[in-house]
Order: sequence, then C-alpha cells, then structure tokens
Amino acid sequence: MRKKYSLKIEDDEFGVSPVIATILMVAITVVLSGVLYVWASELAGNQVDAGSLNTYSVEGVYSPGDNAESDTLLRMSFTNGPDDLQWSFLTVTLYDESSGQTYKCTPNGDDNCAINEETKDDTWQGNEIITLSENGVDICGESTTCELKVGLQYKGKTIAGQSGVITVNVGTGVSETIIQTYGVITWGYSTYGGDSSAVSEDLSSGVVEIFSTKYAFAALKDDGSVVTWGAGGSGDSSAVSEDLSSGVVEIFSSQSVFAALKDDGSVVTWGYEDYGGDSSAVSEDLSSGVVEIFSTHRALAALKDDGSVVAWGEFWFEPEKQEDLNSGVVEIFSARYAFAALVAE
Repeated sequence: MRKKYSLKIEDDEFGVSPVIATILMVAITVVLSGVLYVWASELAGNQVDAGSLNTYSVEGVYSPGDNAESDTLLRMSFTNGPDDLQWSFLTVTLYDESSGQTYKCTPNGDDNCAINEETKDDTWQGNEIITLSENGVDICGESTTCELKVGLQYKGKTIAGQSGVITVNVGTGVSETIIQTYGVITWGYSTYGGDSSAVSEDLSSGVVEIFSTKYAFAALKDDGSVVTWGAGGSGDSSAVSEDLSSGVVEIFSSQSVFAALKDDGSVVTWGYEDYGGDSSAVSEDLSSGVVEIFSTHRALAALKDDGSVVAWGEFWFEPEKQEDLNSGVVEIFSARYAFAALVAE
C-alpha cells in the first residue's frame, strides 16, 4: 500500500520574505545615500578657500610726489606668480613701525595708501609689479627714514612674502639694504690660494662674496673694493689696484682671468693677458654700458645695455660676425671654446 505524503509549510518567525528584504535594502540604500550627500555637502561647505601660491618681495623706492601726502614709498613684485588674482579679493596693508598705524591700500584711491600698477590693466596678474604710495596722508611725516611692513591677503589667506621691516630713506630717496659680510679662512695648496696670509687683514671682515679662476681668488668687499690672492696673473691685481679700490659691483672669471664690473658700467680686467686679462684693445667699448660678462676658457664677452656685444681674448671671434652682434642681443651662452648669442627677432 502506497503511503501518501504531504508538504506542510509553517511560518518561520525568524524568516524574512524576499519581497520585504528587497524593500529594506532599497530603503537602507536611499537613507545611506542621503546621509553621505549631507555629509559631503557639509564638508565642502566648511572648507576655506586655499590661499594663492604666489609669493612676493618688497623694496623701498622712495620718490617724492606732487605734495607731501603723495610720495611713492614701496615697490612690490612677485617672485613666484602662478595665479592671476582678482583685485576684489586682495587686501594690502601697510604698517608704520614708528607710529603703530596701519593703512589699507587700494587701487581705487579711496584709502590713505594707494596701489598703482606699472602696467595698468586692473587685473592682478601673476607677474604683477605695483607701487604703494601715500594718498592724502603723510605716512612717513618729517622723518628722514620710514620703517614699514607690508601684508598681503587673498580671500582672507595670507600670501607668503617679505614680512620684515623695509627701511625707506625719505631724505635721500634710497632704500637701505643690509648686506651680510664675512671674514675669510683659506687652506689647501698654498701657492694657488690656500695661503692668504699676505692679505689676511683685508680678508678679516667686510667680504661679501668670493670668486675664483683656476689658481687664484678675488674677494668683493662691502665697500666695493676687491682683494686678490693666489698664483698666476689673476692672483696679482696690483696693475689695476686703483681701479679696484671702489665701485665694483660684480666679478666674473674665466680659467685664468678676472673681470670686474663697476657701478658706472665699466669693466676692469686682469690675469693672463692673451686670454683676456689685457682688454686694452676694447677699453673704449668697455668704459660704460656693460651689464654682464660671459667667458670661455680663453676669452670673454661683455653684453651691453644697447644689446651689443664686446669680446676679447683668444679664439674669441670671427670678424664677419661683428655686424650681427651690434644690437639685439639679449643673452650670451658659452662653452669651453665658443660663444652663442640669443638675438631678438
């Protein structure tokens, strides 16, 4: 006899209907999405706009205005300017150390410190250069010097820059620059500059920078004089000592020659004569207007403020190239025995 079986389905109090489970999953997903949206919105809303990556420097450039309340005091330029900023979000302040007074600087002339663009376009570009001037108030007063600090913010964020005190010499119109000076210690092969005992007193203080050829040194001092020591003609500058006693602002060197650039744009040379130490053949051209000097191992080339080039030494030039170098040169490059000039089109 065949048995009959029946299937009995009983309710399970712990089971969940597939339909209900699906509804619950959808509901949970919707709730979580809403929470995440609200959280992300709040996070974004709480973020402060990042400050600019621009950095600036400031220098004193006193220039008297039409009256005592319109003098130009400072010049500001960007040392790094990847961002083009908007004037409406910029805040420039000027703080007077002596009076404790803070002045807001604006480009529209509404405040006691005026901002003027060197290239006026009403947009603060990444390479912007501006001046800060008095505007209806004598900020520096009757003082011969004026100590000022500049602050710059963009959208409430401070832009990095020169935060120290800038001293403006109102009486002379020249800003004061503090130059770090040093004493000098030498060692090494005595003949080639390791022994500086002959000039030790001159090297004990006031040295700003040191330059070298292959076998000699030249120290530039804060009074514009030059001290030399070492071997070869470049270590002995006695023949031009009077010219090197003052006014030197920079020194350039090749393997065996030094060239000193003076504050009047003239050049003084000494060292191995055939390799440029003797510049008498071009002395007239080097008497003024020189802005920079470049060198190969055996020759030198001076770039002048009119875009022309003066060259001297050994293996230095092909005469037929002179006409091409009389103007338009903006930069000079050098290798061991050759020059290359970058010329404006």
